[in-house]
Order: sequence, then structure tokens, then C-alpha cells
Amino acid sequence: MHRTPGSEIHVKLVEEDGRPKVMVKDTGPGIPVEERDKVFRRLYRLEKSRSTKGSGLGLSLVASIANLHGASIALADNNSDLIVEIVFLSR
Repeated sequence: MHRTPGSEIHVKLVEEDGRPKVMVKDTGPGIPVEERDKVFRRLYRLEKSRSTKGSGLGLSLVASIANLHGASIALADNNSDLIVEIVFLSR
């Protein structure tokens, strides 16, 4: 998630089908559907993000940590914003 000035970030923890689920929503620029699988690669940056600060490691690190903890990670729409959902598959 790329944070832009004035954007908001909301974190929510819920239980879904008996499993913990973390949802992180932001009001930033979002990620186009066709780029969503790519943003989990190390050092990958969206074309529009290349002129801003960042290394392209954020979501790849989140995905690696989620995987180590037996969780799945997915990106979803929040209108034009982004939701990152992490579901822990085992306790």
C-alpha cells in the first residue's frame, strides 16, 4: 500500500469461518486489477509509483510473513481504494 498525503488507513480484525482475518483498507490510489499479482514480487513497483519514494518491498514482505504464519493474503477493491486481506488458515 502506498500512502499518499491525506490518505487514511483503517485496520480491522474479524473472525471469518472460525479463522482470524485482518483487513487493512486505505484511501490511496489503489492498485489496478491487472497488476495485483505482480505487487507481491520483490522490488516490483507500479509504473505510476516509480517517481515516488519506496523500494517495492512492502507487499512482498507482508506476503512472506503471512506465508510463514500459515496465512493467505489477497487484494480486494474498496471502491477505488484498496483492501489487503490476511486470513490465518490455522491457529
